[in-house]
Amino acid sequence: MNQGIITIAVGKPYYLKLAENLLKSFLLWNITNEIHFLLITDNTTFFNKYDDNSKVSIQQINLSETDKSFTSKFKLFEMAIATHNLFIDCDCLIYKDISYIFEAFKGSSFSAIGNDI
Repeated sequence: MNQGIITIAVGKPYYLKLAENLLKSFLLWNITNEIHFLLITDNTTFFNKYDDNSKVSIQQINLSETDKSFTSKFKLFEMAIATHNLFIDCDCLIYKDISYIFEAFKGSSFSAIGNDI
């Protein structure tokens, strides 16, 4: 697997629902490309309806209550399954084909998008 989106949703059902909306938006706009979606969660049963979708992988993560915060994101690199990964926070939505992002960052080992404040 070459290109993948990765997100994490742990703890409250609110975060699971956000991640599901991100996943749905990914599938709506990126069903025809080769990008794969990896969702890391502490509640895989919430996402059972996506078990048969070949573009989606749901992986279990076991965290202590104190790690169910921002620090859980540091575990993502250990669980990535694609060669090239794009992390998207679970409170985001995708609104078009995102293949161009992988092309824009081709050749970069690590990149971050943002503004200087």
